[in-house]
Amino acid sequence: MYQWVKISSVLLFAALTACSGSFTSEKQLYVESKQSFEVTNDCSPDESSCTYLSATYPIISGPGSESINLEIKNLTLSACSFGDDNPTSLDLIGDAFITEFKQFQQDYPESPIAWEITSEITWEQATDTLYNLSQYFTSYTGGAHGNSYQLYQVYSNSGIRLQLGDLFISSFEGKLSSQLDNQFRKMRGLSAKQSLTSHGNLFVERIEPTNNFYFTENSIHFIYNAYDIAPYVEGTIDIEIPLQEVKHLLRSNSNTKQAEKHISSLN
Repeated sequence: MYQWVKISSVLLFAALTACSGSFTSEKQLYVESKQSFEVTNDCSPDESSCTYLSATYPIISGPGSESINLEIKNLTLSACSFGDDNPTSLDLIGDAFITEFKQFQQDYPESPIAWEITSEITWEQATDTLYNLSQYFTSYTGGAHGNSYQLYQVYSNSGIRLQLGDLFISSFEGKLSSQLDNQFRKMRGLSAKQSLTSHGNLFVERIEPTNNFYFTENSIHFIYNAYDIAPYVEGTIDIEIPLQEVKHLLRSNSNTKQAEKHISSLN
């Protein structure tokens, strides 16, 4: 026997306001509702020995929200898929997850291990024209340790996902890499001459920019998950660069009207 908690919604219309002023649904993207899904092996996730799969995610409304919601759906299904290359629904994923765990219990009845998979997606407004989509994922299905990652995507107020190339001038990679190195050294108290591999416990001597990034009002954060540039013990590395320090790398004239609006809000 196992327990299901079906998809549920919490409406947020009345509570929402934009960061910089009054809320206007016609011009801005906003969270219309929050969805949750949970399946357990006849137990409560609060119990340390409970096997469960849990997913929460928002439904977005506003310009371009259809493609954003499709991306949110795909991210959720992919994270929770438990090895399925083409997952189609959380119901089917949950059923397969519990079935696989029960088979594991039969094969290894002496094992006290409980499995868990959690995916949480959130949506936040960073500036007047930029939004952060974030996903926090964690799982444990046996082994020495669990797995986790943080994933970020940045969107315009028209629902377009932005990559670094949309925001920075051409050939920005080398200069931005130098900024990432400098900020990491400040974080770890390393001098300019100390090795990032020997003294910083990284796999690399030069930190390359990643499209796993997000914005706050005055900073841009670059996220490196376990094994991206460092061993598991380092966990997730968040390198924050003040926007003033990369202002000279931001596009002043964009090839698209979209990017021009976003950069104007940062300069």
